[in-house]
Amino acid sequence: MLLKHLQILLIPILLLSHFSAPLEKSLPAQPAGWELLGQAGGPSQGLAAQGNYVYMGVGSSLVVLDISDPTDPNPVGASMPLDYFIQGVTVSGPFAYVAAGSAGLYIMDLAIPANPTVVSRWDSPGFAENVTVSGSIAYLADGPDGLRVLDVSDPVNPAEIANAFAMNYIVDVAIGGRYAYLAADGAGLLVAEISNPQYPVEAGRYDTVGYGRSVATAGSKVVLADEYKGLVILDEIGRASCRERV
Repeated sequence: MLLKHLQILLIPILLLSHFSAPLEKSLPAQPAGWELLGQAGGPSQGLAAQGNYVYMGVGSSLVVLDISDPTDPNPVGASMPLDYFIQGVTVSGPFAYVAAGSAGLYIMDLAIPANPTVVSRWDSPGFAENVTVSGSIAYLADGPDGLRVLDVSDPVNPAEIANAFAMNYIVDVAIGGRYAYLAADGAGLLVAEISNPQYPVEAGRYDTVGYGRSVATAGSKVVLADEYKGLVILDEIGRASCRERV
């Protein structure tokens, strides 16, 4: 058990030590029109950007990169290791909201980019996969425990105010207007009306061929990453039945 904990602690340190390593000379061929400007870090999951900084989950640490020069991304700091590997990151104002699997949701103060500091942790009942924030409300994709809705107006004391889809595995969540769109694994896409965040109401669903893994909104459209079918684009946002665009 001690060895396991030491391995978890050492992963971010080892990765950080390689940030300044030169790029590999033999990179894979890139599509026409794309050019690699810079690279940093090792195996990572969870990424958010704000201004000239990128906040990236590397193992169980949140790493901060200065990208003011995109050809030379420069690591400027990292958090202490969390209690589980980082799954998703969202930045809103001076805080980072970090979904950390079985360790739940962490909120970090980013006032000093070189020293992201944990100000609170909410131990979710499921497995925190990803999180998004709208105003003072955080929407947590909590894996087997569905969608969790938290009031984060006081970042030091996040408080759950609602939950929904407790019987579904929720992997990702995106907000568009008064709706929350949920990548729901085998259930595809689920839609909740959240004009009153304390009472989310199911507003629609679209069952994809495979498994809904990631979701985003783009104008009047919803885009869903489906494990089998690839990119699924849906319109009629907020209606009882979303329609796939061919």
